[in-house]
Order: sequence, then C-alpha cells, then structure tokens
Amino acid sequence: MSVPETPVMALTALISLPLPSSYMPLNLKELLDASLMPANSSEEELYVCYALAGDEGVLLPTEKNRRHEQGYCMIVPSRTPLFYLGGENTLTCLLFKNWNRAARPPHDFYNASLSLRQDVLKHIDHIASLINRSNSFHAAEAQQLFQQLYWQVVQGSELQDEGRNELHEAVEAAIVYMSRNYHQAISFSALAKQLGLPHWKFGAEFKKLTGKTPIDYLTALRIQLSKQQLQSALAIREVAQQAGFRDEFYFSRRFRQATGHSPTEYRASPADPPRIVCLQYAAELITLGVRPVATNLHMLDVLDEDDQDVVRIDYSATSEQIMQLAPTLIIYPSYMPLVRLGHLLHAAPCLTIDWEDDMYTRLRKLGAVLGRAKEGEAWIQSYEHLAQSWRHRLREQIGDGETAAAFIVHSGQLYVYTDHHAGHVLYYSLGFKQPAALKDLLRQTTGVKWIAIQPKQIGQFAGDRIFIVQPSDPQDVQQTERLMQSSYWRELEAVKQGRAYIVAESLMHYTPIIVEKLLGEIGQRLLSQQ
Repeated sequence: MSVPETPVMALTALISLPLPSSYMPLNLKELLDASLMPANSSEEELYVCYALAGDEGVLLPTEKNRRHEQGYCMIVPSRTPLFYLGGENTLTCLLFKNWNRAARPPHDFYNASLSLRQDVLKHIDHIASLINRSNSFHAAEAQQLFQQLYWQVVQGSELQDEGRNELHEAVEAAIVYMSRNYHQAISFSALAKQLGLPHWKFGAEFKKLTGKTPIDYLTALRIQLSKQQLQSALAIREVAQQAGFRDEFYFSRRFRQATGHSPTEYRASPADPPRIVCLQYAAELITLGVRPVATNLHMLDVLDEDDQDVVRIDYSATSEQIMQLAPTLIIYPSYMPLVRLGHLLHAAPCLTIDWEDDMYTRLRKLGAVLGRAKEGEAWIQSYEHLAQSWRHRLREQIGDGETAAAFIVHSGQLYVYTDHHAGHVLYYSLGFKQPAALKDLLRQTTGVKWIAIQPKQIGQFAGDRIFIVQPSDPQDVQQTERLMQSSYWRELEAVKQGRAYIVAESLMHYTPIIVEKLLGEIGQRLLSQQ
C-alpha cells in the first residue's frame, strides 16, 4: 500500500505590518517587498500564514465566508485576495514554499481560518526571534517550530471543518436571499431544493441557528420593515406589497399577531423609533433622518456631537453586546460574510445592502425599506442642485473635455479612484472626464472604489488636474511624500501647471455627508485659482 506524499513546507520570510483603522483590500504582492519573494517560485507553490495581533479587527478571504481574528492562524495560497475590517492592528505574514511539488496541502484549509490550542502570537514571536539571530542552528530551529505550527493548523482545520458544515452555509445563503428578495414571493421548498437540501433538514438547521423557522424569520423581517414604511404616506395596500405580503388583509392579520395592533392603529399611534445596528451605512441613515443605536468605529467621522447616544462598536462585538442594544434590525454591507454575523442572527433580522451600489442607489434602497423614500429623493435633488451650482460657478475654470483623476496611497500601495468616492464628485458632480486609461480599465472592472497601480503608471492615469489624498497613516504619509518627490510625479503636466491638489483622507468616505463636504472642498480649491 502506497503512502501519500507529504507536503514539505519551508519558511522563506516573516514580516509584521501595521494596519490602519479601516476597511481595505490586501494583496500579498502589495504587502511584501519583492526581495522577500523566493526566486524561481510559481504562485501554486507559495502559501502564507497570517496572524493578527490586536483584537479590534478581522481578516476575511474574499472568496470564502471564513473569518480570522486574534488568536487564529489563516493559511491560504499566496494569490488569495483578502479584506481587512477593523481598528489599528498588526498583521504578521509567514511566507512559505511547498518544496514537494507532487504533494499539495489538504484542500480543506486553503481558505480556512484556524484556531490553535496554544498562544499563536508567542509561537510566531519565538520563530521571529530565532530568525533574527542569523545563524544556521537557530534557522534550523525556526524551521522546526514552523513545521509544528503548520501541522497544528492543518489539524485545527479538520476540527473546524467538522463544526462548519454545508447546512450552516446553506442557512447563511438563505438569509442573504431573504434579505435581498423579501418583497417578492419566496418558496422555501424551492429555496431548499436550490441549496441542495431536503426541506425538513433545511428548516431544522435554520431554526437551530436563528431560533426561528424560515417563515417566522422572513415574517419578522417583513414586519420590521413595514413598521418603518407605515410612517410614510404610503397606503396600507402599498406597504403590504412593498414588504412582500400577498395582500393587505393577510398583512393586517400577521401585523396584528406580531405587534398587537392593526397597521392603521400602529400608524395612528406614536411609533417607537427603530433600533437599528448599522455596520457601515450610518451616514445614509442619518441623511434619511434615522438615528442608528450603534455603528462601527470607522464611521465616527460622520457622527457629530448630536449623536453621542450612538453606541460605537467594532466588528468583533459579541452577541451579548449586541443583544443589550435590543436592536429591531441589523443592516450590514454585502462584502461582510454572514459568518461574521452568525452570532447576531438571534438578535434581530438582518438586511444586506450591496457594497457595489453607488451612493444614490444605496440611499434609495434604504429610503424605500425604512419608509424614508421622500427624504432620500429630497437629499439627492438637493445635492444635484448644489452640484449644478458649482458647475456654473466653475464654468470658467473647467474646460470642455478637461480630465481629472484622484489618487491615494493606502498601506503602501498607490491606487487611482474610480467613479465612486472622489470619482463621484469629479465625474458626476463637476463634469470632469475620465482619463482614457482609467476609462478603459473601468470597462473591465466594476463595483470597485479604487484600482491598484504602480507609481511609474501614474502618468497614464493622470488627468489635466490631479488630486492626491493626504493619508492619516504615518507610513503612508512617507510613501506619499516619496511619490511626490519622484520624477514620476514631478514630470506630470498637471504638477508643472500648478493643477495638483492635496485633499484630506477624512473627505474620502463614499457617503452622502462626506461627498457633500468633498464637493465644497474641491469647488473652493478650483475657484481660488480664478
């Protein structure tokens, strides 16, 4: 009987990187210096073991619903895209190579996040201290310790995958589906079949994870959203239709069962304000006149002194912390896998908003589900009038066909903004054109806020006017200064003509409140050159 060949893993580099308080994509080639990449290695041979030092963030593989927090190790192929969410943190990367090309690691842990039974950070720190001693004996000991770490991760993967099965993932997929299609007729038999499960098994697992049957969960979501819509001028029939009930009579019966009041009685009585935990879209809610009871830490810049009662949370908030807030609805972005919200499913119905949506679409969707459609349209019209006013005031400054582009250095990587964030102000609000290279790139890429480029490529994407973000992270500040001192920057025609502008990073959030501020900031800067 033949014995399967065993992967032989050799540690080639170890590096620790600071992460700012943000939500950001990560890429190995952007994180590591080229000198640290082993020569003559294909992407199929290279893997990375990631570990987070702090407890205020999570690392998510964008292709799988797996989370990675403090005390966990994640091993993935080097080409795997990742996404970081949370506060300031330190990311340790252990790059290693599979020297036995005939053998590959078990597929179960390619995108798995694995908890070890010992202190992960101390183990990695020990490996780092041995590497830093720079002699063959300690290097060999470091390799031995790394092999132990590697096999513990593999073993931990098998244990974790036993607990996380296809039934769990099917429930998560069903919740996302309900969140996006609650206003339509939903057949749970058809949904279970689509997910490849018997109807009875799907229902049993759903109740196990959420505390409700699928129909009860969907009804609770519809009732909660209809409460908000009843505060609008919509007829009861229209509220029932938009909330997904087949007719107003069935809606009234289910509404009374849930609240003790008919929809008409509820509308006539003073309504309690919704208790919404909003994991990203606080600015949209505030624009609509809805105050969330809690939002995530990096949305603090959209809250003012009138919002001190809004609880600040992060992505590692426990179910106990959320339950204490007594939420009636949890709103979260589509880039956040429900595995991060699994412990919240008992707290309240969850509603997802597509991260790829532009600002107007997000505002209209939230306005519709919260009964604030008129408020949403009013803000959009107000912003459009403001943009039109700025275009009129700047008609002497912005020529026909004039191009513009905005750039930012984030975690050491140079990015050019697309048609979201600064691009919304430049292209939609002020009427600048996109540089040809950016326009060509956007034909191939949709739903992203920025695209990574090399400093030597900045000339291809620069427009007649360029805007560079002043970052808040000290290392990014240094990188930006080096860029602006380089020949790539100094040779740009916009720089030579005095048409390059520095903009604060705090103005780069793609939210109604911040975009309006950015429009005024850029407008004033251009007007001052009259």
